Amino acid sequence: MSTPVELIQLTAIALLLVGLAVLSLHDLRTMLLPDLYMLPLAFLALAVAFVDPIGRLNTLDCLVGGALGFYGAAAIRRVAISVAGENALGFGDVKLAGVAGLWIGWQGLLFFLLISSWLAVVVYGTAAIMARTRNRKNEEPATGSLALPFGPPLAVALAGIVLLNHAGMQVDFSLLELS
Repeated sequence: MSTPVELIQLTAIALLLVGLAVLSLHDLRTMLLPDLYMLPLAFLALAVAFVDPIGRLNTLDCLVGGALGFYGAAAIRRVAISVAGENALGFGDVKLAGVAGLWIGWQGLLFFLLISSWLAVVVYGTAAIMARTRNRKNEEPATGSLALPFGPPLAVALAGIVLLNHAGMQVDFSLLELS
């Protein structure tokens, strides 16, 4: 039998997963991650952080994670704009990184960014290779924009880490310890 706190956590995780699915679908269609969908996930993360954080986190870990996730992604966005001369990372992605930090704490942010980046490279890289191969067979020039939504890989990485944390496998720097 589950305790009331476990039921609250499971309900919050279920709402997070639904919210991330909605955000991902919206991002795939429009290349936007609207605040209308993002803010409830942030408030839900704050509520969970204050009631009983998931895994070995405490409330301060989650609050620091939210700030580091947001400002870290904002810094990455700023560098990408300076180097590439264009908006390589949308502001919605920056806000989603902040929401992720609220859910997984500062300790999980490095893995969150690594996993989401890896997912984006694998999925979008494979899709680009397949499209290029298809264009060669049809002798058509490659067309289209290189703009790809980063929200879905961020959402999948966040969902995976939250589920693993809830299951008792804390995804954070402790994974790097050699003992």
